[in-house]
Amino acid sequence: MANRGRRNYWKIAGPVLGSLTGLGLTALLLFNKDPDYGLALFFLMPMSVGIVTSSIVAWSGVSSFMSLLGYSGLALGLQGAAFFAGGGDGFACLAMSLLVLLVPLVIGCFFGYAIAKSKQDKNNRLHAILALLIILPPVAVDELFHRDHADIVTYSSRVDVAASPDVVWQEVEHLGTLPPATDWLSKLGLACPESTVLKGRGVGAERDCTLSTGLMKETITAWEPSKMLGFVALQTPPTMKELNPFGDPHPAHLEAKYFRILYGEFKLERIGDGLTRLTRTTRYEHRIRPAIYWTQWCNLAADYAHSRVLECIKQSAEARGSIKMAKN
Repeated sequence: MANRGRRNYWKIAGPVLGSLTGLGLTALLLFNKDPDYGLALFFLMPMSVGIVTSSIVAWSGVSSFMSLLGYSGLALGLQGAAFFAGGGDGFACLAMSLLVLLVPLVIGCFFGYAIAKSKQDKNNRLHAILALLIILPPVAVDELFHRDHADIVTYSSRVDVAASPDVVWQEVEHLGTLPPATDWLSKLGLACPESTVLKGRGVGAERDCTLSTGLMKETITAWEPSKMLGFVALQTPPTMKELNPFGDPHPAHLEAKYFRILYGEFKLERIGDGLTRLTRTTRYEHRIRPAIYWTQWCNLAADYAHSRVLECIKQSAEARGSIKMAKN
């Protein structure tokens, strides 16, 4: 009975200590003057959770890799729940983070599994050490040289409009107030375009774009009626409003330092008689790594904003074009 109780103790202690390890590392990386949303957070932290949890649980006699992975997943879940309940972040961002945390968690479990097996086979311990020596240097180098590196991305969306470029241009220039958003992405808090006001005409004019998360001021840098409208962004509001019933979190990753709009553009191309291809382009920079993963979510946010504006212009331009044809 005593041995059984001791084994159950390690099964409980593993996930608890693993989650505390993750929370400690997260606090060290984020709750300071210069938060780090890099590989230390999204790779080393979950890997450490996996190593600590699986190594401790292994003392209970559990040696199945899948069982250790399950306990490590529980530790990561406890960590996320504690972070959420403490108002550290919102539901959507934690859900997005979960996907990228799973791979290093599995790697950490592999090391814990090797440690557990090293009691019977010292070669497993050697293999684990060698694997760590292979993995850690590249991560350390990335943190050292790329922590403040900004990835610049250009993303475009397009729509074909059954109206002439002149008609489409009028809608681009006088976009005005958009219909209220009712889709699920807006309900999750993703930044949603609400209205646009153009102050003046031509290069140098001001353009105010109001999003559901704040105001984005812009300056016109390209003005070719019926062909192109380009502008630089002077400020970037948060990419989303965090949803958290336990508080109103304002995580640093929503600040312009980590995601900033640089340039926007509308391009109009005549593709047929009474047909116009309207392309909306956004150039932005972000400082969250691994970039290959987070760029996909940034592109989703850009595509959502593009699609909402393009669809509004398309409907208005086609309605105006139909009225114009009817009068003729």
